[in-house]
Amino acid sequence: MKSNQMKALALAVLGLAGFGMAGSAMAACANPTPFAAWSSWNAGTSTNVGAAFGGSTTAGNGLHSTSCSMAAKFTQSGSSLGESAIVYDQSPTKEQTYRFRFYIDPTSVATTSLNTLTTVAVFGAQSGANHGAVKLNNNMVRMYLLGDGTGKVYLRTFASCTSGDNALANRCRATTGDLLLASGPQRIEGQIIVGAAGTGKVNTWIGANVGTPDSVINLDNAAWGTAGSDGVETANLGLFQGTGSFQSSFTNQVVLFDKFDSRRQTPIGP
Repeated sequence: MKSNQMKALALAVLGLAGFGMAGSAMAACANPTPFAAWSSWNAGTSTNVGAAFGGSTTAGNGLHSTSCSMAAKFTQSGSSLGESAIVYDQSPTKEQTYRFRFYIDPTSVATTSLNTLTTVAVFGAQSGANHGAVKLNNNMVRMYLLGDGTGKVYLRTFASCTSGDNALANRCRATTGDLLLASGPQRIEGQIIVGAAGTGKVNTWIGANVGTPDSVINLDNAAWGTAGSDGVETANLGLFQGTGSFQSSFTNQVVLFDKFDSRRQTPIGP
């Protein structure tokens, strides 16, 4: 187990997570550099190297009873798809199971401008190497925000797979479709299980739910996590892979993230 490396967004007093890879935050925001706990923090330059291409990660209002959160935004409009405002969790080591939890408040993008063509990634988990027969990639899981043009915000999850439900270029989605997010701050918890068909899964819980997952992707993702040679190697949280229309519509609009936690197996919960 690796419980020593802190990855909490709201940095202050951290408790080490049992069977875990990261500490969860109980923040007071006393630290003037709230991202120093992240793998992407460069102590020499006092910068978050994950905030590339002009992206911004600065302290903001806390979510779920914390005092500060990560405020991520795009600062460039148009088709600058390389821009990102993210932090990294580099504590995993070829994990065969990986659980993660974070809070998000996408209120600023919950407008009629958010639609199925206006999307942005908010979470990603990567394997150590590229795999797949259709299109080689290491993107084990990608979570996106999108809308329906009425102001509602949905969470769409893609997972790498050899084949399966809604497979497209080695990507699978849940047959139940996208998850509607409630307004305001929202908990999102996910679980990646590496395995062949019948074993491999990506489970997602939202809100206060700790029972049956709100979304289940059954898949064969064994190629991305062969025991001893690959598995979840890193994760990132924030805004990235925004479509040109998203960046044009929501330039400098902040999405808040908070209370990130990652573990190998044990549930995290609200």
